[in-house]
Amino acid sequence: MTASIYDTAWVSMVWKPGTEKDKRDLESTWLFPECFWFIVDSQLEDGSWESYASPVDGILNTAASLLAIRKYLNHDPDNRLLKERAGLAESSLRRMLRDLEPSTCDQVSVELLVVKHISLLQNEGVKIEDEDLPYLSGLKMLNAAKLSKFPLSTIYDAPSTYLHSLEAFSGDIDFSRLTRWREDNGSMMGSPASTAAYLMDVPEWDSKAEQYLRTVIKLGPGRGDWSVPCAWPTTIFETCWSASVLCSAGLSVPEVDGGRIRAFLRQCLEKNKGIVGFAPSSVPDADDTARTIIALRLLGEDADIRPMLAEFESSGWFKTYRGERNASFSANCNVLTCLLTHKDAESYMPKMLETLDFLCDEVYSGHVKEKWHTQKDYWVMLLSQLFSILCECCCRDEVIRTVLFGGDSVFRWKVPIISLQLLNETLHSQKDNGSWGDMCEQTAYNVLALASLRRLPWIQSLQDARLAEAVRRGKAYLIANPDSWAQGRYIWIEKVTYGSPILSRAYCIAAAWVDTTQLPDFSKLSFLPDPNLLGGTRKAGSLVRMTPMLSSIGLEALRVLETQASFGLEGLLAERIDIFPEIPASKAKYMTLIPLIWTACNGLPGSGPCSLDILQQMSVLSALMFEADYYVETVVERKLGHEHFAIIKDIIRQHTTSNGCQNGASNGDVDDFKVLLVKSSPPSLQNRLTWELETFFLAHVTHAADNHDFRRQQQQQHKTSPDENGATRPDGDTNGDDDYNSQEVGSNGNHTEIKLFKGSKRGYHNWIRGTSADHTSCPFAFIFFQCLVGTSLSGSSPTSLPSGGAEKGILEVNARTAYLADDVCRHLANMCRMYNDWGSMSRDSAENNLNSVNFPEFHYNNNNSRDEGMKKKEDLMWIAEYERECLNIAMSRLEQEMKKAVGDVVSDDIMRALRLFVNVTDLFGLIYVQRDMGLRV
Repeated sequence: MTASIYDTAWVSMVWKPGTEKDKRDLESTWLFPECFWFIVDSQLEDGSWESYASPVDGILNTAASLLAIRKYLNHDPDNRLLKERAGLAESSLRRMLRDLEPSTCDQVSVELLVVKHISLLQNEGVKIEDEDLPYLSGLKMLNAAKLSKFPLSTIYDAPSTYLHSLEAFSGDIDFSRLTRWREDNGSMMGSPASTAAYLMDVPEWDSKAEQYLRTVIKLGPGRGDWSVPCAWPTTIFETCWSASVLCSAGLSVPEVDGGRIRAFLRQCLEKNKGIVGFAPSSVPDADDTARTIIALRLLGEDADIRPMLAEFESSGWFKTYRGERNASFSANCNVLTCLLTHKDAESYMPKMLETLDFLCDEVYSGHVKEKWHTQKDYWVMLLSQLFSILCECCCRDEVIRTVLFGGDSVFRWKVPIISLQLLNETLHSQKDNGSWGDMCEQTAYNVLALASLRRLPWIQSLQDARLAEAVRRGKAYLIANPDSWAQGRYIWIEKVTYGSPILSRAYCIAAAWVDTTQLPDFSKLSFLPDPNLLGGTRKAGSLVRMTPMLSSIGLEALRVLETQASFGLEGLLAERIDIFPEIPASKAKYMTLIPLIWTACNGLPGSGPCSLDILQQMSVLSALMFEADYYVETVVERKLGHEHFAIIKDIIRQHTTSNGCQNGASNGDVDDFKVLLVKSSPPSLQNRLTWELETFFLAHVTHAADNHDFRRQQQQQHKTSPDENGATRPDGDTNGDDDYNSQEVGSNGNHTEIKLFKGSKRGYHNWIRGTSADHTSCPFAFIFFQCLVGTSLSGSSPTSLPSGGAEKGILEVNARTAYLADDVCRHLANMCRMYNDWGSMSRDSAENNLNSVNFPEFHYNNNNSRDEGMKKKEDLMWIAEYERECLNIAMSRLEQEMKKAVGDVVSDDIMRALRLFVNVTDLFGLIYVQRDMGLRV
């Protein structure tokens, strides 16, 4: 493992009682003064110490090193060099503490360590004011939560992870009562820093602990340069990981070596009664235990998994250690892999279902925050390998196949959607030189992930040549850089991040070796998309590819999106909310567009990616909006008279204001709109959502009344033969059973007379920005989307939201951003309504539906000629493009104001999400320009 500044600083602070503390000879005072000078020499120009991979690394490295310098200054107060170094360190530490966000604080015991180091430094005279600690209260809350879940008094009762971070309890506990839990090698749970803290505070000198530190300095990664790692030894961790990685890639281990590895791992399991930690004497954990059992199986020897289940099973997932604050994604991947590869896996079906559900939900919510590794590529690799093993297990075992993927199991569509999303992200993140992140270890993760994804039946069926080419280029990068294989980068997480040259080399060897040409035969598994759904989605794919937004997308990339969307459509149909009567299948082909549009736009440059959960919820909402539109048009507008509209409006107002979202009470259909991840949104946003929902339905009724007035006007003018509801019956088939219930509109103008609407007291500008825009559902969906994104951001990162985010929406940072956000929404709604009207002119004319071009403004100097019809279409498109210009200006100004208010990082997250919504809404409008998507009645 790589050297740790943090641990070396703590080792440098140890002195042996009874040594002469002669101020004239500084080095005679301390047990390991060379460690101290290693620390001093490692200080950066700005006064800090290296932040390997996270802000917490820099804070802990700097705080521990500053603490060491202050302690040395206590014995040599006139040392100008150390005084200068301490001053620089204090300034840097205060700056780093001011910038610290709790969202970055998910390293081992960080909630304990940062708070304790601040206290220790203040005791040494370092001035750290409240203004330097804006997020200290958040860390103290995490600290209190940890101690309430696992009280500090339990530290004396049994070995626990607290032993790995004893420096966090300096001055708070009786260290003499901990000697009994010291490991055989003299360490406190393999931690040099914890052992040093123990040795400094224990009343009676512990020679075994001293010898452990000397051994670490001599045999650790520094090999005598006086640095130490964050944990040592790590023999089980690096052995079981390396063996399982290499064997899983198809490499064979010589029998002599395999026998030694088997014997070592078997002995460790037997010694600890079936569970192990990262070293023979360490506190056991689920991660190392699962990997050890997997390695033994791959080497031809089985092991009992029952002790692992008994020790680490929790409600809904597996805990890595007792007292764990949050679950580890990668540890649960490893435990589930261990269960799936067991010879009697079927016996553990309930726990496998729970764990798979946990993993899928974490990915769907977008809240995967892997606690043992900094790189997303690592858990993507583990999950991809798990899915491949899952398919192999289902191929062998009919019971597992039926339970996991049969009937109405959500895994039938969730697992493919997740894997296809991972495939897209992995392919798009590869660099031109064939690497991922210009790092061999990270590249190896991605090559192994693609090798596993390629085996999945729904991905095999794509025959995507890009996948094989990406693997080839990744392997070529590895083969061209063999000297970098053992350069362990700081990407693994401990108290501070670390690298493992051994694991880096193992992953690179495995990736360079793994065979991706031989694919398993999963033909007997019914894991492919429903042919009817896939066929409809591919027709939709051809349509969206005709739009300017997606015209440049490659055919292979489109096929991946179509397959993912077809599984999304399966999920959409399975989870349909029963509010409105279901639209007949012959008229519901628009449903194939919804998941595809959300999926395709989520990968566009500059937008998204939002979580799969948000895509699903917005797809559900989009479907509901189509159903609402169809219901109002076919029932309210066609079967009820003009005299009923006022009554219907009163009913709508009663449902949305009496006991809807405003006070949290359930209210039938209205409540169905708010259960989809909205309830945790700010009350003000929920209230606005209620108001926009009311406005949406009222706009539909108002539009229905306008249509009635328009038809009555036509009856009076042309003396047509109306039906009993006031609607004329145009000649010809109006069932709309052609593709997407549509009639393609050419560019050569309208084929029918464009009628003038004389009954409106409003001008076109007023109508399009009011009733017509609200009728599109864009304003309602805009607020709904803000609710989902705000909930998602707050769930994944406690400080991603602006100050006061618990009381207001993510775009309501101040008056400027709130106004500009609403302006964006209104221009977007106007533009898309105009696109809709442009594409549906023929249908609207045939059905006597009110269209933009029926307003008087489009009939100035009208002669009803064919050229005049084209002129009206041109005018409508010109106005729509003007709205686009306004939309782009509003988006640009909003982004500027957001960056001023909340900074670049938070602003970028919010604006990327907003662009997804804009692109989706825009794409629906662009599709109307290509082909009328309206539902014929």
